[in-house]
Amino acid sequence: MTAPVVRCNHCGYPSPRPPCARCGDRVTDSDDGREVKPRIGFAVADFCHGFSMMFLAAAWLLLRKEYRGKLWLPVLANLVVLGTVGTGLYLGFESLFDWLVGDGSTMPEWLQSVSGWARLALSLVLTTLSLYFTAPVIIEIALSPFLDPLAEATESAWVGGRMPALDPTIWGGLVIGLRSSAQILILQLAIWIPLLALSFTGIGAILAFFVAGWLNGLVWFDIPCARRGYSLRARIRLIQHNWARALGFGVAFQIGVLIPVFNFLLLTPAAAVAVSVLYLHFDKTGITEDRLACRDRSTAKLFVPGDDAGPSAAPPAPTPTTATTATPPDVPEPRS
Repeated sequence: MTAPVVRCNHCGYPSPRPPCARCGDRVTDSDDGREVKPRIGFAVADFCHGFSMMFLAAAWLLLRKEYRGKLWLPVLANLVVLGTVGTGLYLGFESLFDWLVGDGSTMPEWLQSVSGWARLALSLVLTTLSLYFTAPVIIEIALSPFLDPLAEATESAWVGGRMPALDPTIWGGLVIGLRSSAQILILQLAIWIPLLALSFTGIGAILAFFVAGWLNGLVWFDIPCARRGYSLRARIRLIQHNWARALGFGVAFQIGVLIPVFNFLLLTPAAAVAVSVLYLHFDKTGITEDRLACRDRSTAKLFVPGDDAGPSAAPPAPTPTTATTATPPDVPEPRS
């Protein structure tokens, strides 16, 4: 029988005994240096915190030096993924209408013209709605390897030391993310049609908006959770326990999808930074796990920030040895 996983309530990485080898049981706000105390507060305040962090993270990406050189690849990958998924959905709806209506040769000429414009408009609307509700899962699955450097830079800035993932290899993180994200994608596809139907009604559109926001939180917190070896079941319990912050972030993400330019350039990198910071504020107590979802393959030397035993400490002085006096060689006496 294996021992349950014990996590540090500050950084969230496995820590069998205090102090944590990664954070030293202390995480500080990289803005003002205040210590972060993971806890659940007033629901409205936590919701606003999760909501505002999305846009605050976007500003950090443009202003902070730790993100320099790490932004261009996620932005390029985001453009490629969104363009590919959007084009695929549009062509799929076009093909669906062609199959349902046919080429329209039996219709009057004026009706053929109306039918063509109607199919174009309906295909664009359905593509937009489908992208709005399903794109977060697809984008996170495709972009997670490109967003991990941003997540690590964020954690390192808040902890003060290196914060490698448990499995720092690209393929290791991708496998963990694919496994859990595929399960969420199946769930999202199951409620996709009801969400599309609800979005055409008044109260239904609001309900669909918040359901999509909740799923966004479940999807995007895969980034910090996969880095720490959470299973999907443990991640769901963690999100439920800290639901207000997660929902605030998810709603902000849904709004960010509608903001031109921002949605194509900064949305996904800002989401990676935001969930990395919000996770550090999550209360992680009471989330029981029998085992990690991955092996700990991190090879970096971990240390408690500020500890004298850290990498920056001077090497230990060599052990003194007993001095010995060398005996001079025998010198032959000169001949007379």
